[in-house]
Amino acid sequence: MPTDREEVAKLWPTWDDFIATGQKFQEKVTDVKFVDGLNTWFNVVLSQEAAKNGNISYYTKDNQLAVETNPAVKAAFDFAVKVKQAGISAKLRNFQDPWLAGMRKGAFATVGCPGWMLGVVQGTVTEDGKNADAGKGQWDVATVPGGSGNWGGSWLAVPKQTKHPKEAAELLNYLTSPEAQLMAFKEGGNLPSTIPAQDSPELQNAVNEWFSNAPIGKIFGPSVKSLPPIYLGEKHSQTKAEVENVILGMDDGSIPVDQAWQRFISEAKKVAEG
Repeated sequence: MPTDREEVAKLWPTWDDFIATGQKFQEKVTDVKFVDGLNTWFNVVLSQEAAKNGNISYYTKDNQLAVETNPAVKAAFDFAVKVKQAGISAKLRNFQDPWLAGMRKGAFATVGCPGWMLGVVQGTVTEDGKNADAGKGQWDVATVPGGSGNWGGSWLAVPKQTKHPKEAAELLNYLTSPEAQLMAFKEGGNLPSTIPAQDSPELQNAVNEWFSNAPIGKIFGPSVKSLPPIYLGEKHSQTKAEVENVILGMDDGSIPVDQAWQRFISEAKKVAEG
């Protein structure tokens, strides 16, 4: 397979091509899987499709469960099924210890990577800087099929109970300033939410040395402005946890593929009705 990031991206103009590339990879390589696990890639496709489809995920904007009615959810689920059936998954649950260990030892070839995931990958492989050169130049960043997506972010608030609301608000304002957001982007890959930071040459021309000098500003930067907000719903986190357990069960074989979609729906309903 090519190692040039642009040539790699040409291998998968569509998600079906991505899976086909994984199968070709798997024909030659037996001790490494092409993707880390179904859950990561389910979220990648969901974030893309939700942005295209009325900007909703598991819930409508009036907080009605949309798992059965939102095509974005079904598209992401169907993609996870295809990955499962292709036999290219390492069956690792993202952000858990086996997944982190797998990243360090190269148990999988690709991982879905929003901007903030750059910091996760580098921090994991280098053990948060204890082995600063570990993995340097062995990872790179290529675009994925399907265009841009919005996979989460960070929120800041001043609690009502605070004894120092003025100072807390000042800190919040600083942390969300273009200057501070660019610092966070440089350290961990978190894309700025402010327009001045997005437009800055510092972001547009950013290169990540650890990721083989990948031009991350040009890869991630243009995607930000075109992304609409995605409505998550009051019970999004609880619903996300339960339906992803179904994806994980399908990945490890504890939930049969032909039963997984109904189980996915039923778990979501339990949360929504609970």
